Amino acid sequence: MSQTGIFIAGTIVSGIVFTGGFLYAMFSFGRWADRNDAKGSPG
Repeated sequence: MSQTGIFIAGTIVSGIVFTGGFLYAMFSFGRWADRNDAKGSPG
């Protein structure tokens, strides 16, 4: 495999990992916010 191919593959993998981590963080934060709302926050 050429260096360019390795670079492209690395970029794609990094993008997938970053996107997955971002979605997981947003999902976790959303559940945390829902739990706080269910507890009865003012407002």
